[in-house]
Amino acid sequence: MLQPVAVPNKQLNDSASLVGRALADEIRERAERLAGKRVLHLSAIDAREMSEGWDVCLVHDPRPAALPSLVPGNSGRWVWRCPIDLSTPSPDTVSRMLPYLDPYSAAVFHTREYVPADIDGRAHIIPPAIDPLAPKNMAFSPEDAVYICEQFGIDVDEHLEV
Repeated sequence: MLQPVAVPNKQLNDSASLVGRALADEIRERAERLAGKRVLHLSAIDAREMSEGWDVCLVHDPRPAALPSLVPGNSGRWVWRCPIDLSTPSPDTVSRMLPYLDPYSAAVFHTREYVPADIDGRAHIIPPAIDPLAPKNMAFSPEDAVYICEQFGIDVDEHLEV
């Protein structure tokens, strides 16, 4: 059985000061179509046991790309996210993989250059992003930065620009 992963509740208003009111309003507008939808994120590791009752399944990585053809009922919409560069792959590899992408209504790539030539108009570009408000992305004080560098044997005095 899949194990639920606890994720913190995020509010768009928390980030509005970083992205600006206009972008926050645009995000809010686009997100209205997703209100009440259940999204299943699936990688090759938890693909053995899929939960039911999802509206959209976002499949990460090429390895589980064939799943839509293997899932009974095949309900919901499928989106494939490819984090690797497929712009110049082996022609044999692409010809074997492309038929597995037919059931997907969209394919997401990090950059336009990653999209293989044979993908039709279902390709969308969504660059990778970080949560600037997450604790792991917080700014360090100079003292904390020096302490962390020392833990890895980095002599900060040697690398300081004067």
